[in-house]
Amino acid sequence: MPDLSQTSPRLALPLIQPAQAQKHVTHNEAIAALDLLVQLAVTGFDATQPPGDPAEGEVHALGPAPTGAWQGQGGRLASFRDGGWVFVTPQQGWRAWDLGAAALRVYSGSDFVAAQAAQSMQQLDGVGINTGSDQTNRLAVAAPATLLSHEGAGHQLKINKAGPGDSATLLFQSGWSGRAEIGLAGADDFALKVSADGASWRDSFRVDGASGALLPAAGLRFPATPAPSADPLTLDAYAEADWTPVLLAETAASGAVASASGSHVKIGRMVLARFEIELADPGSGGAGPVRIDGLAFAGATGCSADILHPGVGFPGSGAPRAALSGTSLALSSSDGVALDWSALPAGARLSGSIGYIADS
Repeated sequence: MPDLSQTSPRLALPLIQPAQAQKHVTHNEAIAALDLLVQLAVTGFDATQPPGDPAEGEVHALGPAPTGAWQGQGGRLASFRDGGWVFVTPQQGWRAWDLGAAALRVYSGSDFVAAQAAQSMQQLDGVGINTGSDQTNRLAVAAPATLLSHEGAGHQLKINKAGPGDSATLLFQSGWSGRAEIGLAGADDFALKVSADGASWRDSFRVDGASGALLPAAGLRFPATPAPSADPLTLDAYAEADWTPVLLAETAASGAVASASGSHVKIGRMVLARFEIELADPGSGGAGPVRIDGLAFAGATGCSADILHPGVGFPGSGAPRAALSGTSLALSSSDGVALDWSALPAGARLSGSIGYIADS
C-alpha cells in the first residue's frame, strides 16, 4: 500500500514534503503521471512484448505474462517516457480510449472491458434507440422496422397486465392519433376497437374467453362485389336488398298495370327471395305462359316455389308453383301445365318465396 503521507490516495501522485529540496522534481513527476492518466489513450491491450520503436508517451495495457522489459509487470499500464518504461497499476473504474478499435474501455478490476459491457443492462430507467424514452414509453425506437427473431426455435412477444380491468393491447396510431387498438382492453376477452379521429372509439369485435365465440359488435359487412371462393367452407358473400318482380307473358300485354315488391337475402351462394304482385289490370293482347322476371341472382333450373294465388285459377291438376330458370320464375301447376296470361283477372294476386343456390 502506498504511503499516504508521500502520495495521493487515488492516483498515487507524489506529494511535495515540508522543507523538501528540489521540489520541482516531485512536481514534474506528478505532472508526468497526470499526463499519462488523464485522458488515458492506450495503443494496445493484453500486450505481451514491448514494441521495437515506441513513441514518447505511448501506453500499453499489459497482459498477464509480458516479456522483455515488461517482464513481471503483468496487468499494469506501461508508458514509454524519457527513453524507458514507467509502470502504473490501474484502478477499478478507470477509463481508457482504445486507439486501435476507436472505442472506450473501463477497467473492471481485472481487465479493461468494453464500456457497454461494464454497465449493467438490468433495471434501466429507460432505453431510447435513435430517439428518447420517457416515464411512460420506457423503451422507444425510431427506425424503419423492428426485428424480433427466434434463437433456433419459436419466438413469443408477451404483453402482461396487472388485473382483469387493466389493458394489455397494441395501439396503432396515425400522426400520434389512435386509429385501432387490439388485445385485452379493460377485460380478459380479446377485442378490437377502432376510431376515425382518435377520440371516439367503436368496438369492432370481441372473442369470448370462456367459449371462444366471435362476437361482432357492428355486424359483418361484405364487399358489394364479392370475390367468390370455391372453398365450400368459406363464406364469401352476404347481401340483403329489395328487388322488383316483373310479371310478363310470352306475348306482352298492352296497358297492363301491376304493383310489385320483393326482397332477397344472399348468404354465400344460398338465396332466399320473396315476391308479391298485384295485377290491377291485365291489359289486352297478352297471351302465353306467365313468368316473373327480375331475380337479382341467377340459379340452376329445378328449384321451385309454392305460390299463393288469390283470384287466380291455375290449370292442370297439380299444385301451383313457380319454377326457377336463370333469373325468371315460370308459373305452372306441378303437373307441368303452364299458367296462361289469359287466366289472370283484374285484381289477381301472386305471392311466394323461394330458396335456391345461385350460380355464383
